[in-house]
Amino acid sequence: MTLNNKIGWKREIFPESFLSQFKWSFSNKKMHRRWLATIGVLFLLGLLDYIPLPFLKTNLNSLLISQNIFELFKTNGMVQSIFLTSLGLAPFYSACILTQFVFFLTKKKRTCLFEGGASRTTLLQWTLFFTILLVTLQAILLTKSLQDNGLLQLGMTPYLLGTLSLMIGIFLRLFGALMVTRYGIGHGFGLLFILDFIQKLIVDMRPFFQIDQLWTLISLIPLILIIWVLWVITTLKKEITLSSHDSKNNISLPFRLSCLGNEPLYWAIALMFLPATLYHFFSSPLLNELASMILTGWMGSFLALTLISIFGFIYFTLLFRPDRIISLLKKHQFIHSEENNTLLRRDLNQQMKPIVLVIILILFLTANTYFLVTYLGIPATLAQFLGVNLLITTGVFFDLRKRLAFFKEQETTAFREWVLAYVASDEIEAQVKKQFLSNQGITTLIEPLCYTWGMPIRTIIDEYRIYVPLSQSNQTRSALLSPNS
Repeated sequence: MTLNNKIGWKREIFPESFLSQFKWSFSNKKMHRRWLATIGVLFLLGLLDYIPLPFLKTNLNSLLISQNIFELFKTNGMVQSIFLTSLGLAPFYSACILTQFVFFLTKKKRTCLFEGGASRTTLLQWTLFFTILLVTLQAILLTKSLQDNGLLQLGMTPYLLGTLSLMIGIFLRLFGALMVTRYGIGHGFGLLFILDFIQKLIVDMRPFFQIDQLWTLISLIPLILIIWVLWVITTLKKEITLSSHDSKNNISLPFRLSCLGNEPLYWAIALMFLPATLYHFFSSPLLNELASMILTGWMGSFLALTLISIFGFIYFTLLFRPDRIISLLKKHQFIHSEENNTLLRRDLNQQMKPIVLVIILILFLTANTYFLVTYLGIPATLAQFLGVNLLITTGVFFDLRKRLAFFKEQETTAFREWVLAYVASDEIEAQVKKQFLSNQGITTLIEPLCYTWGMPIRTIIDEYRIYVPLSQSNQTRSALLSPNS
């Protein structure tokens, strides 16, 4: 098997317009239940965001009742930490990344990252373990901080109940996100991000709408252009086509620009802010000078590009290994086991390098979006919500469209009953499985459950569900359990 010379970038083409998709989803009875589940769960989770912790100071309780809560956020930033869901889902996301690295470093568990099926159960167990660990730690530290800042009553009872309430809040959010993913229309974690994003817009964007209306409309022109560019980037993928002597075994492997999420950018930012964070604890003039040098001017931009490049290359190398891809192709009979794949391995490496370079460039420009858009004339109040926030929002919208397309295809095919046959770890494995089953004469549909740009692939959040008709379930089981697959 060799690489096809016609390797290039392609955009995801949807069979119908966004408006047509939504019209169909509102007219279909089965989709009504999914819409109700999505809106209902998000509404309840939105209410949780404004339930305060127990044992708050008396004066703070009176402020919450008498004062506009949005104005209170502005006057005291720490007040945002007194609510049930103050921890958000950050500990869970951190647990997903931590699980990835533990599995990368553990030879026996490394395979679980590159395979679906039963390996997903192992990945889920470890992710939940690290989630509980991080949630407990962060809840304890936040409760202590609230007491130290005079927002929570002193004593062991307020401390324990405050910690327990914060832990309950994050697990309620996690459960709600999973319910939206399972019974709703989109990815629960992505839609929760949109919910938080909208709430923050309501709090901080009010001054923007009080300025001259004409200027507001003019400033939206470059914003629309930026959204269009982000949409093109999100829908773009590089397809590496592998050709064999038997055209039946030809297969295209998709590589998306969003495969790393925004993790390399977040790691770069975390390191760049490390001196400033340490300065708050040690108050060293040297740390203050170093922080100012790193976070301002050309030095900051150069360091950001360097760190994003380093983390991007490391992460991409860990996630995409030619040997793993070749092993997957062999397992599903696209490559003969006795075939020498040295040339194929080298060609795959060469074709994957430009992908990571484009990803690094996108993340670097995203990090500097604030300065770019203010130069284009967009007010700073609005510009702060662009960059990563707008990139993830575009990804959530893209995921929603892909899932709606799956629901419609499932409803309009000749087969009325479908069963879940396999859960793949990423899009490449899903495409290989689909092509393999198609070669056996089995009809397949892939349900994409992704959090595009929000999280990297190969975590418990990101998966591809392969469905087959009920009438072909036994044939599918035999094919997937065969020695070669």
